[in-house]
Amino acid sequence: MKTLTRYLGRREIAIYLLMKRPRDKFTTHTFHRLRVEIKKLNAFLQLIGFCSDDFKRKKTFKPFGKLFHQAGKVRELQLEKKVLKKYKLDNLLMDYLESLNKLRAVEKETFFSMLKGKPASKLKKKFQVIVPHIFKIDSIKEAEYLAEYKILFNEIQTQQALEPHQIHHIRKWLKELWYNCKILSIEPQNISILNKGYLPALIGKWHDYDNIINHLKFMVQNGEVNFQEINCIENIIEKLSSDRESLFNNLLTDLIA
Repeated sequence: MKTLTRYLGRREIAIYLLMKRPRDKFTTHTFHRLRVEIKKLNAFLQLIGFCSDDFKRKKTFKPFGKLFHQAGKVRELQLEKKVLKKYKLDNLLMDYLESLNKLRAVEKETFFSMLKGKPASKLKKKFQVIVPHIFKIDSIKEAEYLAEYKILFNEIQTQQALEPHQIHHIRKWLKELWYNCKILSIEPQNISILNKGYLPALIGKWHDYDNIINHLKFMVQNGEVNFQEINCIENIIEKLSSDRESLFNNLLTDLIA
């Protein structure tokens, strides 16, 4: 149990320090790190919820989830700008990139407003709620937990095809399983799908492209794109859609092979 309580303590300290970082020091990487730490915490809560019937996971995670969601809005806009720059079309999309900067500024303002007051003390109370439930985790529950995931991924790998919405779920399940296997010191080799260590990054890239395409379409449909730049944006959507399709086909080969 000491290992698990220490793990929770490390997540608490990491999240606290990131939240306390000065606003001008909050970089793209900082938003990413905060989201990763919250993902690790959420995966751990998922494990605890499996082992402790009276643990209220959703209620406990809610304030962390709000931070995660808002930080995600900022990060998605940062990623979109990065991908657009990759196509070296900065000079052709000056207005759109400026609109992205303004949107990101609004989302960052919302994020930092969530850090005002004493959010850290409120989150600390949530951590205190979690601790007693850690003691419900034992070797029998761990084995049952892993057995359920093995069944789940075996079912996935025996399917003839997968839909895009299933990939979103698989991405979440893979992350949870990966983080929790590390907590429980379980060798990835014991679960076949974890042998493909490149899968989370591949699914993550597909997920990023999917979000960017949807946002670009939203901006066009809502008249947020300068008419002089629409053709350029539509060409990028077409290119990204092709890349997304290629990634999806690769994922199908890896997941159901």
